[in-house]
This record gives sequence, structure tokens and C-alpha cells, in this order.
Amino acid sequence: MLADDSVLERQRRDLETIEREVETVRRDLATQRAARAELARELQQAERDVASLARAGHQLAIEIADQESVIERLRRALADEQQALAREQRALADLLRAVYAAGPADRLKLILNQEDGHRLTRLLSYYDYINRQRRERILGTQARATRLVELAAAADEEVDRLRRLAEHQGRSQQKLEEAQTRRRALLAELEQTIAGRGERVAQLEADAETLRRLITSLEQREQIDAEADVQLVPIAQRRGQLGWPVPGRLVTRFGAPKDGGPMTWDGIVLAVPEGVPVRAVHPGRVVYADWLRGLGLLLIIDHDDGFLTLYGHNQALLKEAGEWVVAGETIALSGTTGGRDAVGLYFALRHQGRPVNPEQWLAARAH
Repeated sequence: MLADDSVLERQRRDLETIEREVETVRRDLATQRAARAELARELQQAERDVASLARAGHQLAIEIADQESVIERLRRALADEQQALAREQRALADLLRAVYAAGPADRLKLILNQEDGHRLTRLLSYYDYINRQRRERILGTQARATRLVELAAAADEEVDRLRRLAEHQGRSQQKLEEAQTRRRALLAELEQTIAGRGERVAQLEADAETLRRLITSLEQREQIDAEADVQLVPIAQRRGQLGWPVPGRLVTRFGAPKDGGPMTWDGIVLAVPEGVPVRAVHPGRVVYADWLRGLGLLLIIDHDDGFLTLYGHNQALLKEAGEWVVAGETIALSGTTGGRDAVGLYFALRHQGRPVNPEQWLAARAH
């Protein structure tokens, strides 16, 4: 069989998987865009609330300023009335002292003494005038006292109204801040949701494009040269006897969860220092030696009978597509390409395009 056939089958399956995932993410993105429309409506309402509260706060500030002016006017009027009351009290005291000094019997004495008529008339008029002034000043003092009480009550009422307005302004300000906080949260959620989904779609489409180019390259590759027709021991007969590609420690097992998500590892990862020789586990033909998204510098060997071995995250590839290798031959140097944080070799085994557990095919050794 052609070496490229198994690779093509595997890559086509991978491409179909990615294309299905792209479609799923696109559907999710459509759902998120619908959610974005809803968030936009909520955002619009939040902004309207902010504007309404801002207008109310502005109007409230004007009313508070007006009430402060009223309070100031009342305070000035109150001071004026207090001064007038003091003057009336002093005048009343002076009048009372004058009447008291004249004595209660003076008027009667004037009448009985039969003194000069003109003088008597003037004196009687004087007493009448004093009595009228006394009554008027007493009534005036009482009226000013009543007015003073009314003004004081009005001042207290305005002060209480000002306090209620201030409390209302505080509550309105709190609502304004809450509305602004909701606006920021809605905006951040909106931007993060759309950006995240868009980035995921772009990444998947880039992965799919990489696989398409690889498939095209493999489809154009010529049949394996007849001159390299080496008689190989079938790899199926060496199950449990294959040599390890590197002497590193096993850090990721076949089938383990990948990045905490639903996907699982279709190979194993061996931790090794950078630059360690990577060796072929069985003779075969190199059918792929290039960079691949997610696996970095990747080398694939076809061992016939539908078996492929994959070596990823290499620092450098020492073989090219089309070259034959023997078991134990150095084919690459370990590294961190393809986005790995730690140095390690990705090693996988495929049969008829399906992942199989490579640990079951490697010779037993201490881990």
C-alpha cells in the first residue's frame, strides 16, 4: 500500500473533526450574538437609567440650592424680628416705668384741684395718649412675637424639607452609581463573549487550513520509490517490544483529559531535557516532517500495514519526508515547539487512522 494513504486518511478524519467543531462554535457564536442583542438592549436601558438619574440629580441640586436660599432669608428675618422684639420690650418697659412713676392717683388729683383748665386738658390728653401707646405697643409686641413663632416654624419646616431632599439625593446618587456599574459589567461581558468566540472560530479555521494544505501536499506526493523497498518485520509482531523514543519520564498518559476539557490525549508525553535525541521505535518511511499547529515540529513515520508513529514538539527535525529510517535511528531533537510550556516529546501510535495506546506497544521499563 502507499505510505501516504494512511496519512491522508488520518488527516482527512482530523479535518472532518475540526470542521465539525468549527460548525459547532459558529452555532454557539450565533447564539452568543443573539445574547449580545439582548445585552445591548439591557445596556441601552441602563444608559437611559443613568441619564434619567443624572437629570434628577441635577434638578435636585437646584432645589437644594433654592431651599438653602430660603433658609438664609428666614434666618435673616428671624434676626430682624428678634431685634424688633427687643426694641418693643425696651419701649414697653420705659412706658411702664413712666406710668408707675406718675402714680395711680395723679389724674384724680388734677380734676379735684380745679387747676387751670387748659393745663388739665393737656394732662388728660397726655394720659390718654400714653394709654393708647401702651396698648398699641403691647399689641405690636404680641403680633411680632406671634410672627416670630410662625417664622421659626417655617424655618424648621424648610430645614426638614432640605434634609429629606438631601436624603433623596443620596439615594439617587447610589442608584446612579449602581446603574453605571451594571453598564460597565454588561459592556465587559459583551466584549469578552464576542471576542472569545471570534478568536476560537479563527483558530479552528486556521487549524483546518493547515490540515487542508497538508492533505494537498500528501495527495501530490509520489508513490514511495521502489529502490527503498526494504523488507520490514511487521510492527504488529513487535507489540510490547518496541524501544522507547526517548528515555524521559512519562508525564501524560493515553486517554487522560486534555487541558481539563472533554477532549483526551491520543498519545503520551515524555518529559526530557531540550535537545535530547529522539529515536524511531521501528523501521519505516518518513511521510511528514514539518511544523503543525498544536504539535510544533512534527515527524510521522509510516510502518506499513496501516501503522504510523508520530513524534511532536521537537526542537529540530533531522529527517525529511521520503527518507527511510531504522529502529533506534535519531530522527529529531526534543524541544517545546507548538506552544508547550515544558520540554517534552509527544509520541503517538495510529492504526488505520485511529489512535491506539502506545504504552501497550513499548517495551516494559521503569517509569
